[in-house]
Amino acid sequence: MIIFENRGVGNTTLGTKPFSILQFANDAAGLLDALKIKKADVLGFSMGSFVAQDLTLLHPEKVNRLIPNGATCGGKDGIPQNPEVVKVLSDFVNNRQVDVEKLLSVTFPPEWIKSHPNYLETIPKSKEIITPNTLLQQFNLVEDWYATNSSGICRQLSKRLKPTLVMTGTEDVALPAANSLIIVEKFQDPGLYRLGRWTRIKVSVSRAVQQDCKNLP
Repeated sequence: MIIFENRGVGNTTLGTKPFSILQFANDAAGLLDALKIKKADVLGFSMGSFVAQDLTLLHPEKVNRLIPNGATCGGKDGIPQNPEVVKVLSDFVNNRQVDVEKLLSVTFPPEWIKSHPNYLETIPKSKEIITPNTLLQQFNLVEDWYATNSSGICRQLSKRLKPTLVMTGTEDVALPAANSLIIVEKFQDPGLYRLGRWTRIKVSVSRAVQQDCKNLP
């Protein structure tokens, strides 16, 4: 398994090119080339699922199987986020208002929070290195992907079918799980795995290939 970080996160450098989902997908393709991997099974979570979809669209020869997790193909085919979720995330990213409980309320299902009153004590402190500017750029990319005035990529991607497993949390607060059902419909019967209660907190993992993500162009 190879886990990497997008430009501007952790030990991956910013590079000089503007941030975009397309650029992140090209970065992933470049990493596969650097590692001499001709074809891979590609799993992406949340924003990473957007990158995985663009990678499949732009570099289909590099993708063996596609596994979008907590995904939407965006645009007018997608179901937008709840405005309250967007407001909480925007306040955190743009105004640096750190109300931890409010922030986590849009990443954990409400019922789960009620049944785990001390959950904050169990969340490991992240050692990830990410600047406010990088965080803001990522937030804007995600909101642009959700924007209903764009065409999204479901229709394009469905023409380049790969064996696909769509994964979703049935109680995902941040992104309506029905978006995964839309992908299933557009892709004409890929696998669908419902994860039940959902958490969006990503546990920090070892950077297995950090040397190949440095000094990006």
